[in-house]
Amino acid sequence: MLYTSKAVGEWLGITDRQVRNLRDQGVLSEVRPGVFDMKVCVRQYLNFKIGNKDDQARLVAARAEREETRGKIEKMRMEEAQGDLHRTEDVERALKTIFANFKNRLETIPTKYASTMAQLTDPAEAHDILQKAVQEALVELSDPEIALAAPAGEEPEDEQEE
Repeated sequence: MLYTSKAVGEWLGITDRQVRNLRDQGVLSEVRPGVFDMKVCVRQYLNFKIGNKDDQARLVAARAEREETRGKIEKMRMEEAQGDLHRTEDVERALKTIFANFKNRLETIPTKYASTMAQLTDPAEAHDILQKAVQEALVELSDPEIALAAPAGEEPEDEQEE
């Protein structure tokens, strides 16, 4: 059945102007200028107001994804509080400290053994002494307490902030 925009507005509970606006937005379609098929308009208006099933499915999926993300964030916070998860900044700081200590320890080897090396004439003996020195440094640095200790001349960052 065909109706004017005024009649469609009365059926849908909206003004004649709102019907024309919906037509201009492409929500409602006319059979010919100023004339609407009521059956088609009711369907189009309902789809506009409540959305089609695809919109509802996308909304449900988005909500589920948001809840999953919230759950992951909460789990990460709990793991961090329990000490099972570490922040990137903390890991970076620890690695920088380890590498600085490693570098400093290895740089002391030439100074420490220079006079001994100068007196040696046997390359095999020099090799053994250097091998032993490097091995000692590696064993020492394999201890986490030593490897993570603040390098000489530096204070831990926590103490610097105070």
